[in-house]
Amino acid sequence: MHSWKHGAAGLGSLFWRALASGRQHLSGLRPYPAYDFWMGRELNPRLLRGAFDLKEFCELYPGLIGWALVNLGMAHKQLAVQGSVSTSMVLVNAFQLYYVADSLW
Repeated sequence: MHSWKHGAAGLGSLFWRALASGRQHLSGLRPYPAYDFWMGRELNPRLLRGAFDLKEFCELYPGLIGWALVNLGMAHKQLAVQGSVSTSMVLVNAFQLYYVADSLW
């Protein structure tokens, strides 16, 4: 219920930290503060002295892992309904799972 407060606090701290340190987006400050806040200031915000990339953790991992799980779920549904998995479904799952694994490692 209060997760939006935690998210807003995290966004605010990253935004103000970037402004204070001088790390900025390539285009610099724009005349729209709400846009600057929403889009972020740093190109690749990092924590723990650069060891933890927030953009990668929050954007790349959930999307790609979710995509792979949806694909596997569709294959499971096809197996449950039709009794077998088609060649095209196997190929889609194999190639897209390879893409996801390559992106994550």
